[in-house]
Amino acid sequence: MKGQSRSAGLHGLRRVVGFAVILLVLLGASVSCKINANEGDSVPVPPGVTATPLGSADTITSGTTGAGDALLTGTPTLVTPTATPVPTAAVEPTVTPEPMVTGIVTARPTRRPGLIRPSAGPIALTFDCGYNAESLNRILVALADYDVRATFFLEGVWVERSPQIVAPIAADGHEIGSHSYSHRDFTDLTEEEVAYELARTEALVAWAGGPPSLSLFRYPYGARTWETDRWIVEQGYTSIGWSIDPRGWKRGTTSEDVIEAVEAQAESGDIILMHCGSRADEDALEAVITLLQSRGHDLVTVSSLLADTPSSPGVPERQAH
Repeated sequence: MKGQSRSAGLHGLRRVVGFAVILLVLLGASVSCKINANEGDSVPVPPGVTATPLGSADTITSGTTGAGDALLTGTPTLVTPTATPVPTAAVEPTVTPEPMVTGIVTARPTRRPGLIRPSAGPIALTFDCGYNAESLNRILVALADYDVRATFFLEGVWVERSPQIVAPIAADGHEIGSHSYSHRDFTDLTEEEVAYELARTEALVAWAGGPPSLSLFRYPYGARTWETDRWIVEQGYTSIGWSIDPRGWKRGTTSEDVIEAVEAQAESGDIILMHCGSRADEDALEAVITLLQSRGHDLVTVSSLLADTPSSPGVPERQAH
C-alpha cells in the first residue's frame, strides 16, 4: 500500500518537471527573438502589412523602439483615386430672340400742320406748242420728276416739222389736244377752213405717234365767235381756254414774274396757260409745280379737271398768244 503511494507521487513529480522544462524552452525562444530584434535584425512582415521605418525622434502610441525599428501598421486601406474635376465652360444665359414682325409698313413722316392744305382741289397745267421743240425735253423731265400729268396743245405745222416730239408726250401719259394747223385767227376763217385746220392737225398727230383722234381744241390767240364755236362742236371738239395767263410768252417776262402770277391767282379748278419755247415758263415750271403741290393741289390733265369740276373757270376763252 505504501509502495503504490510512493509510485504515484513520483509520477506526478515527473509531470510537473516536464511542464517546467517546456515553459523554460518557450521563455528561451522569446528572449532569443528579443535579442535579435535589438541587434537590428529585420522582423518578418506578414503579407498585407506595411512596415514604416521610424527615426530616433519618431513617436508611437504603443511604446518606444530603438533606431532602425520598424512600426507595423494594421491592414492596408484601399484608397480609391479621386478623379480630378474637369472644368466646365461657363454657361451663357439663354436669350430668347424677339419674334420677327412682318407686314408692317413704316408710316411716312407727318407733315407740319398748316404747311399743306389737304384736298385743296385740282389744277391743270397746259402747254401751247408751236414755236420750237427746244424746251420740250426739259418740260417733260420736270413733269416726270414731280409725277405730274399735263395737257399739250400741238400745232399741226410744228408736228409736221418735228414729228419726233409727239411720241414722248404720249408715252409719259400726257394729254394731247389741237392748237390748229397754222395758228391762224379763226375769226377770219370760213367753215371749210376751220374744218381743214382741225382735220389736218389730227391726222399729223396720229401719224407721229399720238392718239388716233383728238377731242380738245384751243383757239390761236383765244380768238373766237359764236359761229366758230358752233363749227368746233360740229367737228367733235371741246374748246379749252385758261383762267391764269402768267404771260411767259411775252417779251421781257421773267421766270419770277411767272411764279408770282401763279402764286397770286391760283385756285382750285384753274387752268394755267404756259408755252413750249418760252424760256420764262420753262425756268419757272419746277417752282410753279412745287408751289401748287405745297398748297395741296393735284395737278391733272384738262379732261380730268373737267370731269371733277365741269364749271372750271378755264373753259371760257380769254385773249392769249
